[in-house]
Amino acid sequence: MADAVLDRLDELAARIMGMESRLGAVEQALDWRRGVRPLRVEKPPMAVMPPPLPPTIIQPVNEPAIEAVLLNAAEEVQTVPLKPAVAGSGRAHSSPRPSRTRTPDRTLEATIGRNWTSWIGAIVVVLGVLFFLKYAWDQGWLAMSPAMRVTTAIATGITFGAAGAWVHRRDMRVLAGTLTGAGVAIVMAAFFAGHTMFDPPVFSAQVAMAGVCAAAAAGIWRALRMNVMSLAIIALLGAYLAPAILRSGRDESLSLIGYLAALATVGWTLAYLKPRWGALRWFVWTCTSLWMSAWVIWFPMRGLHKPLAMIAIAYFFAGFMGEAFLTLHRAFRIRDENDESAVPGFAGVVENSLATLSMLTTAAAFAAFYALLRGTGLGGPGLFHLDPVAAVAVGLAALHAMTALATPSRQFARSSILQAAALVTIAVPLALGQVAITLAWLLLAVALAALGWRRENRAVRVWSVLLLALALARLFTLDLMDASLQTVVLHAGGQDVTAWLILAWITAALAHGVGWLMLPASSQSTVKGPSTGAKGLAMLGTLAFVLASAMTWHGVALTLLWTVGATALVALARWGRTLAYAEQAAVLLCVAAMKWLTLDGLQTIAAGWNQPALSMWPIFNSMALAGALLAALLLWVRRWLDEEVRPTVAVAAGIVAFALANFETLRTVDYFAANFADFATAKVVALSVLWAVIGLAAVIIGFARQLRPLRYAALGLLGVTLAKILLVDLAQVRPVYRILSFLAVGGLLLCVSFVYHRHAEERRAA
Repeated sequence: MADAVLDRLDELAARIMGMESRLGAVEQALDWRRGVRPLRVEKPPMAVMPPPLPPTIIQPVNEPAIEAVLLNAAEEVQTVPLKPAVAGSGRAHSSPRPSRTRTPDRTLEATIGRNWTSWIGAIVVVLGVLFFLKYAWDQGWLAMSPAMRVTTAIATGITFGAAGAWVHRRDMRVLAGTLTGAGVAIVMAAFFAGHTMFDPPVFSAQVAMAGVCAAAAAGIWRALRMNVMSLAIIALLGAYLAPAILRSGRDESLSLIGYLAALATVGWTLAYLKPRWGALRWFVWTCTSLWMSAWVIWFPMRGLHKPLAMIAIAYFFAGFMGEAFLTLHRAFRIRDENDESAVPGFAGVVENSLATLSMLTTAAAFAAFYALLRGTGLGGPGLFHLDPVAAVAVGLAALHAMTALATPSRQFARSSILQAAALVTIAVPLALGQVAITLAWLLLAVALAALGWRRENRAVRVWSVLLLALALARLFTLDLMDASLQTVVLHAGGQDVTAWLILAWITAALAHGVGWLMLPASSQSTVKGPSTGAKGLAMLGTLAFVLASAMTWHGVALTLLWTVGATALVALARWGRTLAYAEQAAVLLCVAAMKWLTLDGLQTIAAGWNQPALSMWPIFNSMALAGALLAALLLWVRRWLDEEVRPTVAVAAGIVAFALANFETLRTVDYFAANFADFATAKVVALSVLWAVIGLAAVIIGFARQLRPLRYAALGLLGVTLAKILLVDLAQVRPVYRILSFLAVGGLLLCVSFVYHRHAEERRAA
């Protein structure tokens, strides 16, 4: 059994070696850098043939010679039959999977030895030849006319190109591209020199331009034949430099734009046909941007070429975006045809590169349109400006939205959505004014948050948060100073409800909505989930509500308004635990309670201590309503808080309830004892009696609910009451009130003692 397994392994190893040798031949024919590699194996002398493996798909190749090699190689490709599993071995042999062999000699040493040395050597040789010719002409060694000199230089360049073609036939692709690139550069330099370095010039500007274009076309043709991207870049570089070197000094804007459009079209075509020539795409974009920047800055304003400039910008934007879109479609189509489950690494690089190029193209196009159209708006300082730049931004945003829907690339779609959102964000202040800007940003923030929630797109959600922040910043700065927003819409309870306050409340509510949409759909009804950003937005909405209300309202009405907001948060605490609604409600209630206790309560009581307040009914007033709501909400919100926080909230509720009892007791004395000559003394006695009653009630509740801290607090309150009677009431109160105070407090203390004794007897009996 072991011998059979060893024989099988040896046979498989021999077949794999044969497969690798045949793959090497195909790799050389394909240059090992294009398409999917076919799998070739030797036909083994086997009698039993299992079902064949799926054939490997070969991408079409442009060159006829390579196509012929592929056809010959494909005829030799056969599948690998497998022997049946050895009986009793316990192992079944699966079909071998084709693997991609690493490209040989792709090391740093090989790159330096084959690529860098060839290009550096070619540059040095070209410079040496040029320096020698110039020196020979200056010394009179070569008595040639200017035309002969230029002709000699052109012939030298053609010689270099011929040498490159000869080397290419011997499979030295890198050296061939280097020699051909040097030849193209020499020919272009000769045409440039023929027009600029001689007087009279050897060539006219038109002839020199035609010669440069012909040399560039030849270089691009040879670059495609040799599959050398650097040669195409050299050819296009000379073509882009030609208008600057061969300029005539006249305004030939139409010819220049047409020439640049032709070069860009050539670059787009090459980038589409050669997906791995990504640097060429960026080179064309850089050259086009530099030329258009210089031309837009100087000529459109002077030569009145704005229509031409706008047409050119639109053409270049559409060209770069269209080429990127088609390239991605082609990459994903090839991926689907190859039945690959994941995007290949190269396709991922193309996605990132094209997404970045799309963003830069959009930014450059919008900047150019802004430079051309700024200051041409038709509107005034009202709600609408009707600026043409806003229409441009909206149009570009619509194109990006359609691109995001049509492209198969998620990375490119994400980039397009973000660009569309950014363009609409910029278009809003260009087209709208005053409060319309804030409203538009708020609506856009909610729309983007909903889109990000639906598609689980984090980048879109981040942009919605940015828009919301912009709206809030504008709300509390520019909108706050807008006189039109300070008009009173409603007058309720002695407070003014302005348009700005309504807008602030809407913004706060939308902040909570955006925070809710920041959560994934699967975690909205659960406690756990990615809630950091969502919590921040919800807290930001609550803070906006609190600040906006405090800036316009005051007094007990503000406390009631905060209490209403806290009520909404408590109501949402059951479903919004991920957004910490209970914690926000507790904090807001504590802030409102502090304000109610100090500004609304103590300050008012202290100011009217010697002057009875007859305008308010005891208990049936807004002050009492606010206190009762605060205490009830603090007790309600406890159920949604953590165990360690609940005692603190309960203490806060007890303090509010105790203060409410004191305030309403004093207000009752003011209302019913206002005719007394010493109603202030009646207040002092009433507080002593109230504290003793509350202490007794707290002791009873503490024993009933087994709350030892409450009993301790009750005893402390009784002690404070006794100290008050001895130190304050005894010295200031009239004898009648002193007697009543002592009798009431003494009787209550006896009741407390009775409760403690009764409880002790019950414990002994148990």
